[in-house]
Amino acid sequence: MKLREPDANIRNWPEQDRPAVKLQSKGPDALSDTEVLSILLRNGHGEINAVEVARKVLAVAASW
Repeated sequence: MKLREPDANIRNWPEQDRPAVKLQSKGPDALSDTEVLSILLRNGHGEINAVEVARKVLAVAASW
C-alpha cells in the first residue's frame, strides 16, 4: 500500500489501490490488516479516511 495524506478521500485514490477493489481483484491474502479493517469500518471520521482510522485502531491495539 502506498503512503497517502491522512485526509485523502479513498474515492480519489486510483481504483487498484482502494481496499475493496483490491479485495475483489486480488483476494483477501493481498490485503494488509489495515486494509481489511478499513473495509469493515467503511467510513472514516471527520477528515480521516477509513484506512487511517484502521491504522490508528491497530496501533492502539498493539500497545495493549
